[in-house]
Amino acid sequence: MSTKCLESNTATHAELASEVKRLRSVVIGLVGRDKEGAYRPAYVRRLLKIAAIPATHTFKDSETFLRELSGIV
Repeated sequence: MSTKCLESNTATHAELASEVKRLRSVVIGLVGRDKEGAYRPAYVRRLLKIAAIPATHTFKDSETFLRELSGIV
């Protein structure tokens, strides 16, 4: 492949990555919003309720996490 072709592919990849990032941002912004643009109260209540639950496990590293995970299944 020529250098010009590689540069073109790299530029195209960067443009696509940038566009995907913008689209993800839009989608994430819309998930918790209703038609008026405010967060849905039920969604906020649910998240706050989940956040208030104390953690049952503390994982110090990935090995501990995987060991606990394999014991659950």
